Amino acid sequence: MANQLIRGSKGGGESPRTPVESPDSLQSTSYAKILLALGEGEFAGGLDGTNIFLDNTPIIGPDGQANFQGVKWEFRPGTPHQDYIKGMPAVENDITVGTELTESWVRSVTNTQLSAVRLRLSCPQLQEQKDDGDT
Repeated sequence: MANQLIRGSKGGGESPRTPVESPDSLQSTSYAKILLALGEGEFAGGLDGTNIFLDNTPIIGPDGQANFQGVKWEFRPGTPHQDYIKGMPAVENDITVGTELTESWVRSVTNTQLSAVRLRLSCPQLQEQKDDGDT
């Protein structure tokens, strides 16, 4: 019996489809109100934007230009008769539940001194990947 030669070659099919990524159309702006109180008694110095940092970046750079737009701050020296900071009339407390909601979720609030309750929901992913690779 003679040896038979086996040959193979690429099929004549189409080239694979390149997935298409949809443009980023998410528009989001986050705001934060922060009341930060450090120390006891009267403070010796003032506070300006060059010594307030967000992620190791001063709010006001050495050139006097704002590194973050829309940031406002007020300083209180710690004296007995100072004004309260307007816009912060209440104390808030976030309680992280960290639960994926797959069914009804009920939470009771028993504090009768509350004037409001805020509920924040988050979605970890707002995109869909189709079978052909498109997002």
